[in-house]
Amino acid sequence: MREKGAMREIRQQGPYHYVFSRYVDPIATVQPGETVAIYTDDAFESQITRADDKPSEILGAYLNPQTGPVFVEGAEPGDTLAVRIESIEPTRDWAVSVFVPFFGGLTSTKLTRLLQDPLPERVWLYQLADGWLTHNERLRFPWRPFMGTIGTAPELEALSALTPFDHGGNMDVPDVKPGNTVYLPVRVPGALFFTGDCHAGQGQGELCGVALEITARVTLTFDLI
Repeated sequence: MREKGAMREIRQQGPYHYVFSRYVDPIATVQPGETVAIYTDDAFESQITRADDKPSEILGAYLNPQTGPVFVEGAEPGDTLAVRIESIEPTRDWAVSVFVPFFGGLTSTKLTRLLQDPLPERVWLYQLADGWLTHNERLRFPWRPFMGTIGTAPELEALSALTPFDHGGNMDVPDVKPGNTVYLPVRVPGALFFTGDCHAGQGQGELCGVALEITARVTLTFDLI
């Protein structure tokens, strides 16, 4: 039983979803005006933990596990879901970034051919301490967390958690951070909200295909317009 006045916490029940979809059952229901804490896994579902891991042998096609969907009571198609990001707290003391062959803007992909050889596969682990993420004395960045994926269910199709679109999705912009409010369309009853893929930091885009990936506890307040 939750203590009186304690914030409700939402964790994924069962396997994570890798799509934004109306065709899966909600894991929780929230009321407009309610503040809840949602736990998210990293983009790799915590499968990459060592510098000598091989992402190409571990990950397969599934990236960005989503916690959700969360049903928002009273949300109807045509409404707007306002999600205020109150805080993002790490749930481990390290972040991970990688090069994956043929993935990201620095190397050839199935959509863009470049002249140089593919970048070699590599894993970087960053230790989080005192507000900084440190790999070595040259690779050191401040803790600047934000949510990589945040969105509602599309009206008809299921969209990959790697895809940004007009439902939100995999936007990967640092503006989705504590203190800001994200406005999302409601296309299905209950809105069916998903989130995940929290980042410890990133520039304006994921040039190597990923950011500083981390697991997190995200505190959100939901409202309806």
